[in-house]
Amino acid sequence: SAVGRKNWMFNFTEAGARYSAVIYTLLQSCVVAGVHPGTYLTDMLQRIQLQPMAEIADMIPRRWAQNFGQNPLGALAGDPVRT
Repeated sequence: SAVGRKNWMFNFTEAGARYSAVIYTLLQSCVVAGVHPGTYLTDMLQRIQLQPMAEIADMIPRRWAQNFGQNPLGALAGDPVRT
């Protein structure tokens, strides 16, 4: 599709396209779950190192919103803008 061609235009390798697809999927999952992607990524990237592997599924956007969305970790340099 035309949208797909535009999305993959700057991926020079198949691996790069695969990683881009993972990020696009994660960000779109945030939108579907009603989660601000910046707040989610800021919190998730800080919290993931403390999260037990048995509970890693709690980090997907939909479950993150239920478990951590009311009290996300702020950015290291200050609180993120929450919308």
